[in-house]
Amino acid sequence: MKRFCMILTGIMFLGCVRESEKIVNDAQAKAEQILNDAQKKADQIQSTREKELHKIFNGLERYQEGKNIVNRHYLSNFVLNKRDIKYTFINERSEPVQPRFTIYFVNTYGFITGKDFVGWIFDKVSKDETRIYENHIALRFGEPTYYFLEFE
Repeated sequence: MKRFCMILTGIMFLGCVRESEKIVNDAQAKAEQILNDAQKKADQIQSTREKELHKIFNGLERYQEGKNIVNRHYLSNFVLNKRDIKYTFINERSEPVQPRFTIYFVNTYGFITGKDFVGWIFDKVSKDETRIYENHIALRFGEPTYYFLEFE
């Protein structure tokens, strides 16, 4: 009789284990579905925000830490390090150029968090010359997510 009770208890315990495993698996699947739905919604919101910012700011580009490749006019790239910005100018034209542009940095929410004006008056980048230029910049509203340039 004891043996029968032990076998019956074992079967009941095994059934409980299987039922609890099913509940855990169902909960995990539901949690994954909720996370996937939330990620899709977040991606839709981000996509909508980016589209709206592109309407507001002409030529908006995504900012990345480290070197940002521009390759427009004479500006090859720039690197932003906390309070300093370093530009690389490459003049492939037949005559010297005087860099003159404004770069704007925009945060995720569309606030202009910082800007830098480069306007050389007396100095020039000669034909076939590569020049590095550094300047200080203050970011007021957090780290940038985007940037755009206005050349004069």
